Amino acid sequence: MVQRVLTNVGTPSSTYTVQVKSPKGVAVKVVPEKLTFLKLNDRKSFRVWFEMRKQEANDGVVDAD
Repeated sequence: MVQRVLTNVGTPSSTYTVQVKSPKGVAVKVVPEKLTFLKLNDRKSFRVWFEMRKQEANDGVVDAD
């Protein structure tokens, strides 16, 4: 798990929603999925979890024949 703190240096009353494109074989969870800043210099934190997914035996393997 990774925790980060963001400071709003942009427009007051801003909302940001997470979008994740994880690598194959990795599950990613972000909490909260949305951060709403009410004013300039507001600080909000979020957490990210990474989990390895089980892959098939031949997943990603190319035969040399």
